[in-house]
Amino acid sequence: MIYFSGIDIGTTAVKAVAFTPTGKWLNTSTVAYATQYPAPGWAEQSPEVLWRAMCKAMAGMIAQTPGRLEGAAFSCAMHGLLGVDDHGRALTPILLWSDLRSSEEASNLKNTLIGSDIYQKSGAPIHPMLPLCKLLWWKKHHPQVFEKVKKWVSIKEYLLFKLCGQWVVDHSIAAATGLFDQKKRAWNPVALNCAGISEHQLSELIPSHQLLPPVLPKHQNRLGIPPKARFFIGSSDGCLANVGSGALHNNIAAMTIGTSAAYRIGLQQPAFDPRQVLFCYPLSDTVFIAGGASNNAGNAWQWLTQILHGKLPTSRQMNGFLEMAAQVGPGSEGLRFLPYLAGERAPFSLDAPAGLFQALSLRHEQRHLLRAVLEGVLFNLRLIGEAVETLGGKVDTIRISGGLTKSPFFAQLAADIMGKRVEQVQTEELSAFGAAILAMQALGHFKNLEEALGCVHVHAQYEPSYQNTLRYNHYYLEFQDLIKKNLS
Repeated sequence: MIYFSGIDIGTTAVKAVAFTPTGKWLNTSTVAYATQYPAPGWAEQSPEVLWRAMCKAMAGMIAQTPGRLEGAAFSCAMHGLLGVDDHGRALTPILLWSDLRSSEEASNLKNTLIGSDIYQKSGAPIHPMLPLCKLLWWKKHHPQVFEKVKKWVSIKEYLLFKLCGQWVVDHSIAAATGLFDQKKRAWNPVALNCAGISEHQLSELIPSHQLLPPVLPKHQNRLGIPPKARFFIGSSDGCLANVGSGALHNNIAAMTIGTSAAYRIGLQQPAFDPRQVLFCYPLSDTVFIAGGASNNAGNAWQWLTQILHGKLPTSRQMNGFLEMAAQVGPGSEGLRFLPYLAGERAPFSLDAPAGLFQALSLRHEQRHLLRAVLEGVLFNLRLIGEAVETLGGKVDTIRISGGLTKSPFFAQLAADIMGKRVEQVQTEELSAFGAAILAMQALGHFKNLEEALGCVHVHAQYEPSYQNTLRYNHYYLEFQDLIKKNLS
């Protein structure tokens, strides 16, 4: 038996996932790692720790999965940056998407003519998460380090160089740096000049379906990789989550709710937001993923449950909190919550925290606070969804993924608040599944990506309750008024 794999390099762990040629899950090998926070707003990881984690996850998946690995592709979180020397050795830690040390640089660039040009070419909103802004920070605060760096790369580029010995980057990860020109499929000279680097300091640009060089023999033997296994570069985690959920058409959106959240749709041509808040990244020459990302989702839920419980709850205790929230009717008896505990990226940009409970009274209990937080997160995602739909047309179905979305109560709540059908697909690791689908297509198991999406199977459907949605439409207007009064 042959199988395919998607290797997903996330913010908290590497997951190497095995699938049959029909898309059935076989096995997952997960290796977690920590993030360091050396100063307020900073978020770093060790490149070597991630390299060891990826090797361990891949070796574990291969050893534990019956059959032979035919092909694999890579998914990775966007916006990470590190600098390396002539030999590919890391000179800096990885600065993650959540690292906000370049807030001043982003603020100075945003809403300028150069910033607008960079957004229109790359599809990446100007924000401290952007590697372009991180480069400006390095140049300003540590010029000696900046001058020593021979190449500036993403997490994925560094790991693939270690694995295969070549500096390459896919178009989606490249677009998320702010340094890419989508139309020309080349590095943008204006952005490079702004950052103070040359094209030679960046990796070779290749499409998501391109075959990587063979895995270096020393790693092939150590990881147990079959000689005939083929590896493809893949794409970003967001783009591949849409592939894994089958959300590549205008009427189906993908909504991921993890620590942060995102609402994304597939387009046949790039589209850009006049407010320069939404993103648009290329998956292929004919498929583009547009959407908006929120800083506030599972982290807001975890924040409240940890306060109420006194420590981080277990999965079982989290389910108990969801059951408590389900005891309260729509609207949390007048309690409203603005979820902006970590600033915000979309539907608008907030550099500073701005979380808020409104109309809290003596009659409110834990269960009201819990439901209000969930409602606030979903109201914000509805705002993002409505903005995204202006780029690509009406959406009638949302396919959800992420920790909270496993709950039937939460899935129904999402359907009621969004006013759309919500679906859960059978595979939880959507980015890894999307990467595996790309590998299947690249090796000729499918004629095209459309045919490959036949691997995606819906597990459960939730239709919005007419009465609940009517009530939530009213509460949604109150939520928008609350934003205007407190954040304008």
